[in-house]
Amino acid sequence: MIDVDALVADGTLGLTFIAGRAGAIRPVSWVHVVDLEDPWNWVGPGDLLLTTGPGIPPVDGQAEWLTALITSGASGLVVAPRPGVYALGADAVALADAASFPVMAAGFDLKFVDLARRVIDDTLRREGRRLATVHRVYDSYSASLARQEPLEERLRGVCGSVGLGFELFAEAGVRIAATGRYSSLGAGTTIRTLEPPITPFRVELRLHSRDGERIDPALEHSFMTIVVLELQQRVRDRRAGASAARYLVEDLISGIRPVSDAVAALTEGSHPSPVSLLAAVARWRSGGPSSDPAVAPNLWNAPFIGAWQEDTFVMFLDAATEARDDVMAKLGADAVVGLSEPITSLNPPAEAVRQASIAVNSAIPGVPQVFSAGAVTSIIPAAPRECQILAEHYLGPLRAYDAQQGTMLLATLDSYLRNDRAGTAAAAELHIHRHTLMYRLGSISRITGFDPTTSAGTAMFWVALQAAERADWLQPALALSPGTSPH
Repeated sequence: MIDVDALVADGTLGLTFIAGRAGAIRPVSWVHVVDLEDPWNWVGPGDLLLTTGPGIPPVDGQAEWLTALITSGASGLVVAPRPGVYALGADAVALADAASFPVMAAGFDLKFVDLARRVIDDTLRREGRRLATVHRVYDSYSASLARQEPLEERLRGVCGSVGLGFELFAEAGVRIAATGRYSSLGAGTTIRTLEPPITPFRVELRLHSRDGERIDPALEHSFMTIVVLELQQRVRDRRAGASAARYLVEDLISGIRPVSDAVAALTEGSHPSPVSLLAAVARWRSGGPSSDPAVAPNLWNAPFIGAWQEDTFVMFLDAATEARDDVMAKLGADAVVGLSEPITSLNPPAEAVRQASIAVNSAIPGVPQVFSAGAVTSIIPAAPRECQILAEHYLGPLRAYDAQQGTMLLATLDSYLRNDRAGTAAAAELHIHRHTLMYRLGSISRITGFDPTTSAGTAMFWVALQAAERADWLQPALALSPGTSPH
């Protein structure tokens, strides 16, 4: 867009600065000729005011007059005075300088139409360039659709055609697509949050101008429109493929379909053909990457075949480290993931899923747990509700008895097993005599029907105590209150 400085630099117009040269970079989008006493009512931001001077008041009223004009947002003032009008005084000139408001002088013989034509021609050329750029965006997009390129390639091609870069982020901060990695956000970066209709998620779009200049609003709008269309189409495609993925996962687990079908499905998804696969089971502390995992942007382009089975997301993916790490990153830092050993003829998909289901119970968010013999903890339920049921079944009678009689049988059992059934150590921890400890163990056996001094009783009570701890069921059952009976 042309600015005040460019108009002054055009020698054919004969403009010279009176004041406000520091504001010469102000853009000019239109011109208005106003000789009235209130020109601020006829101009606005981007307008250049042209006057022959009859509206300019005497010197003592010029400061108020000029202040109102500056407040209107006009880009500047050109005065081509006719005979008998008031000239701008020193105070008005100083006010314009202080506000960096360009004031220019021109000869009365200046044809205002020439100045207007200069601005209009520049505006039309600029609008023509904008239209051509927008046409180039849609032409590039149309050609990419015809070539059936994937989403990221389409958006890269569109951006490349107009000299832009872009990044598209899911809500969890995972980059869905991008033209490159940008280390800073400068004046040439526009950030927009998009919530496309029919999509259960939001995304953040960052557009980067490669020359650092502000991105044209028309160009920004055109690209945002294309991104929204792409996201909507991606949701439709993902939903259409969700049923096929679910059936494939179920058939692999049941042994109806061979592992080669999963390999073929991954390859069809533009991923390298894997040498071997493994199973993974994922849960999320927040409930999942999306209310509809089939369309979760975090999981777009991730090399796996997956489907929900109850409260876990079951996947088959490339066992190669790089591919596996890619999937783990896209699942998000809140994911709790268990991984199986590689799938082989001796370790079929059903067994691999079982291994991953065991491993996930000892995993922590963001750090996948690979199945190993040491990860087998399935004798203790993973779900807090199941742990609570187990604890109440075996330990509930003791807690009820303690509450009614003021005894410490549950605390005694906990101390006895934690000390590996060493009576002396448990008695010392409880501050009781060893004979008192044995008396309490007998009471536990009588009340529950399980003797904690036997292998069977030890195993049963230990599992129940571990489940109780996992469900946070033990507190305040183990809390010692004043006046508790020693029996």
